[in-house]
Amino acid sequence: EGFSAYFTLKEIKEQQKISQFKMHLYDAWDSMLNKQLIENELSNPHTYDELSIDITKNNLREFDADIVYHKGYIPDSLESEPKSPNSISYLHIDLNAVNPTMDVLSFFLPKLSKNGVILFDDYGWDGYLDTKLELDKFFKDQSGLFLKLPTGQAIYFCR
Repeated sequence: EGFSAYFTLKEIKEQQKISQFKMHLYDAWDSMLNKQLIENELSNPHTYDELSIDITKNNLREFDADIVYHKGYIPDSLESEPKSPNSISYLHIDLNAVNPTMDVLSFFLPKLSKNGVILFDDYGWDGYLDTKLELDKFFKDQSGLFLKLPTGQAIYFCR
């Protein structure tokens, strides 16, 4: 519904540290696809049936000029129109499934600017152990700082 984006955009606007930017939001705004899920995630698909891009757009209407919406399933929506950014400084991944999480990470990590940040929402929550294990393995040999937060999230700082 765009609540994380809302608070991020509100903070950016209040601090006025970034004058021109675009936030790209990627979501199916629909049920999860079984083919993308591993066995431990198969109870998730209909959890998101009620999501609607119209509700998200309404919740974020005050930031309309700063947002680009990408409706569709990952990884397909990463390569389709509208075009994904060539460079990013902040990425918040909240996909509730290991395969799409890793698809997004693989796609955007090479585009992450020095001192860029990636926030992983599903890192330490019950039911997402597979995501945690994949992220731990992935970041084991990466430069940068990967922190596990007491909130159940994790954050990566690119160096």
